[in-house]
Amino acid sequence: MNKKINSSLRKVLILGAIFFSIYMIGLSYINSHEFNHMQIYNRYNVKVYSEIDYTTLSGKTIPLENIENCNDFCKLSHSLNDIISYNLVVFIFNSWALLLAYLLLKENEIHNKN
Repeated sequence: MNKKINSSLRKVLILGAIFFSIYMIGLSYINSHEFNHMQIYNRYNVKVYSEIDYTTLSGKTIPLENIENCNDFCKLSHSLNDIISYNLVVFIFNSWALLLAYLLLKENEIHNKN
């Protein structure tokens, strides 16, 4: 009985660690993504407002003043930031999921041998 409780507790802790690490990866991604938008706007002297929703891991950067300074190169920079970031996050999350699946399988394999 005690082994079952320890095994169940161990699985819950592992799943908690997985979800926490996925959340932290998402949070760091959204912070860096919105920071890049802010830096692009700052380069063109556009005042912005940026906010991050920690519950949905989403963010937005809204230009407030001097939006006319954001020329075609500024808009292209934002588009490139979005294209690269959105594709990169898919790669990061998929790689992380594969790594975690592999580690869980190995952990189960080691745990079942004992």
